[in-house]
Amino acid sequence: MKKIFLILVTSLFFSCFDIIHYLELKDKKFHSEYRIRFSKSMYSMAQAQSGSTPLGEFNLEDVLKKLETLFPNGKFTGEKKETDQALTFHFKYDGEEVSFQKRKANDVFPVVPYKDENGQYIILFYNKQNQLNQNSGQGIEANMMAEAILSGPLYRVLLGGDLKPVSANLVQQNEKQSIEILKMGNQFLIEVPISQMLKGSSALVISFSDAPKLNQVQRFISELNPEKKPDQNNL
Repeated sequence: MKKIFLILVTSLFFSCFDIIHYLELKDKKFHSEYRIRFSKSMYSMAQAQSGSTPLGEFNLEDVLKKLETLFPNGKFTGEKKETDQALTFHFKYDGEEVSFQKRKANDVFPVVPYKDENGQYIILFYNKQNQLNQNSGQGIEANMMAEAILSGPLYRVLLGGDLKPVSANLVQQNEKQSIEILKMGNQFLIEVPISQMLKGSSALVISFSDAPKLNQVQRFISELNPEKKPDQNNL
């Protein structure tokens, strides 16, 4: 029962946050902004149950240094704002576009997308295990509840400047999902349910043609999400 409560509380926490990722290319200058906002009340409940480090103690300078190490051909800035209701992190990057061939596994926010040889932007989400995949008993019921709650929060990507996307696909283990692109004035909005990103590592591929090239990304995601061998005890 305690495990189910923890999953539900954590899910409620995730339902009380939002992510906005802005990408812009103008006059061959690339700019990216990544903003994530957490509800403090829901986070406090989840943190009390799990015993994890409070986000209030999150070291912003350490993250900026790690980002600069991973992406040395650009400049990062960031800020943390804390109120009684919410905790917000806002990162900005100005610099060169980064080749997909130079991708690196990392556990920090995906502030900088990669660009492949087909001109596609690729936002990688590293998740070592399926957070919504329990195999038996009460875990299935609890995860169904969690997934239903997590279907609400969205990862929003907004593109401006000279970026005019034609198609977007979420690439996961052995599957891909077409994502709608909404044109809003001179900008384009892509929304991905957060729940989809908890099912193992994945990638959002933003293409600027109606013929996206996904094979290379699919192979990479498959390597990140190796097939699990059957449990001999369940055979």
